[in-house]
Amino acid sequence: FTRYKMNVLAEDLFIERFFELKKEGAVRNLKLGNCMHAIFHDGYQKQFEDTKGDLETFYPVLTDAGMCENIRRINKFKGVSCTYLGHYENMEECYRQMKEWAEERNIETMDASMEKYIIGPDLSRNPEEYVTQIIIPLKNSIL
Repeated sequence: FTRYKMNVLAEDLFIERFFELKKEGAVRNLKLGNCMHAIFHDGYQKQFEDTKGDLETFYPVLTDAGMCENIRRINKFKGVSCTYLGHYENMEECYRQMKEWAEERNIETMDASMEKYIIGPDLSRNPEEYVTQIIIPLKNSIL
C-alpha cells in the first residue's frame, strides 16, 4: 500500500499510484491481485470538492510476504456497497444514494470509503466502461 496526501479529485486518475504499487510489488517479488483499491480516509466527499486528501491505495497481496513496510492487513468490516459503471467524476450521486439508503434504515456509516477498481484506465480507454465497487463502512469500523 501507499498512503499520503495528494490530489484526490475524481476527474483525475491515480495512474501514478498504479505504477508506484506495481513497481513496489515487482521489487519485493510479490504476486498482486488484479484490482487496485483506494481508501479515502478523510472522507469520500473530498474527491468531488477538494484537491487534497488522505488517500491510501493498494493491491491485495496473493503471496505469503509476511508483514513488512507497506504491507498491512485490513480488518473485516461491514459496510454499504454497490457497483458503479462510468467515470469516477460522476460517482457523487451514487454515494448520495448509498448514504440515503443507509439513513432510511438507521444505519450509521463513516465518511471514509473504499473503492475497488474492477475495470479502470488500465483496462479500458473509455471512462464509461469503468466498473467500480464502492463500499462505505459502517460507523466504528476500522480500516
